[in-house]
Amino acid sequence: MVKSGFIENVFIVVDVFVVLVILAVGVFPFGIRPLFTDRILRKRGVTVKARCAGEHYRSEGQVSEKFNFRTLEGQRFTYRSPLWGPRVSEAGEILDIVYDPKSPSRRVRTVRELEQRSWAWVMLWGGLACIILMQLMTWGVLAFVDYLRSSMETT
Repeated sequence: MVKSGFIENVFIVVDVFVVLVILAVGVFPFGIRPLFTDRILRKRGVTVKARCAGEHYRSEGQVSEKFNFRTLEGQRFTYRSPLWGPRVSEAGEILDIVYDPKSPSRRVRTVRELEQRSWAWVMLWGGLACIILMQLMTWGVLAFVDYLRSSMETT
């Protein structure tokens, strides 16, 4: 016979592990981090002109584009937009780009990207919904195990 509480402990450990994996793999990199980047750029971002260097990558109707720009200090950088949606601009087109002066190579967006609603919200709320469903399922399984244990003890 399995020790009392063993199954509950296993479910709790598995539940915590799955929640951490969902947070680490889905919610943080695709939900929270892009939203923080957008917030930082809106708060302290510097707007400069950039030239679209064309497509960087295309897949299933979605496009990632390359943009070349210079910071106010004259440093050259290339920004590759995330792979989502239609093109933001055409090759050779000049458009506004916003970069973080503290990290111009990592925190960059086109003004058009910042004006659109970010898909990061979908990832954030979807990840949180998965976590809530996992918790409800875990509590349901633990309640069922408790019910089975109590019905076996009464017979």
